[in-house]
Amino acid sequence: MSLDLVLLILLFLPLIPYICCGFALFLCLPLYLTWKMFFKLIGYNPCNSQIYSNLKIFWETAWKLIKHPRIMLQALKKVLWNMKEKTSKIDKTEIFTIDIPKKHKQPKVKADSILYFTILLYYAAVFTLSFWIRHVYFLCLNITPDVTAMIIFIICYIVLFIPFCFLFLAIPSANHLSESEAVEYLTGSPACGGYLRIECYHTEGSGEDSTRVTTYQTDITVPVARWIDLAKPNPEQLSADIHKLLSKISFLLLTPILHVTPADDDCKNEMDKLRKDNIDSNKHRDSEISATFFYKLVRNGRQVDNLVVFTEGTTVPGYWLTRGPFCLLVFFLAIGFPLAAVAILIWKINTWKLIFKKQIHLSNTGGCRLRD
Repeated sequence: MSLDLVLLILLFLPLIPYICCGFALFLCLPLYLTWKMFFKLIGYNPCNSQIYSNLKIFWETAWKLIKHPRIMLQALKKVLWNMKEKTSKIDKTEIFTIDIPKKHKQPKVKADSILYFTILLYYAAVFTLSFWIRHVYFLCLNITPDVTAMIIFIICYIVLFIPFCFLFLAIPSANHLSESEAVEYLTGSPACGGYLRIECYHTEGSGEDSTRVTTYQTDITVPVARWIDLAKPNPEQLSADIHKLLSKISFLLLTPILHVTPADDDCKNEMDKLRKDNIDSNKHRDSEISATFFYKLVRNGRQVDNLVVFTEGTTVPGYWLTRGPFCLLVFFLAIGFPLAAVAILIWKINTWKLIFKKQIHLSNTGGCRLRD
């Protein structure tokens, strides 16, 4: 097996699920359309055919996986979580938080964007092998390298990898807090908000040309009577964790995440009724509708997506990389040594998350109102 073939396999290995879905679509679509036309010609309702229904479900599922690659990533995260649970029973910082555990531990600052950096590291290693090790290998053996394989590597590198590296370089401009302000805010039972997002939409076109068109969207405030903290962060521990993280770089991005569950069956039934009532009152707006609960911390009347925490006496720049590291990043990307470029990103991008686990009771008297 040649080196080029090995590198091409490594390049496309993570894309195998998508390639399989695309191949399945290519095979299934002609059968699906042929079966549908056949039933129309004989005047038979295709929905009554089990084969036709299975082909339709198979095609729609494959198309959904291709259109929404995040589904694959979530499945990968669950697999990694299961592997982690089986191979390690030591109590250390969790990389992935998928389900709420039965025992409510103290919220801890946990690493964020792990999957993003894992993908970057993998492809950085593949492209470094493709550009440098491959060249040295063929030079030592005095073999003329295949130009076609090199063109494939360069196109994938320029079109996919380099834009992915620059994806998260900007730092949010809102919710900047000093170290002491952040600890005081996060440990002082910060205000929370529950919302029900109503979205009405329809699909235009078909196949690859289909697009989802949203015609109406609004967020409705859920009347929460009481928030119950299942575990509150310890001020001393949180302060120590943030101080340790700020020793790497003078600022960090902290994402507060709320895991919220109904406090009892009555609350769950009220939430189900609230969702159903809003679907019934808005379903006339378009052919399809979705209603999803979500929860956020609230600060100064606004939802908090991220907090930028900085050391007292310092300022927060607009980007993670200053001029020097940014020039190094561009230099290593330009010479085809992305492994060093990704090392700079991992060194400089300081992103973490803090997960709050809460339960809620709904207000029986408070009605829902549209958010401003």
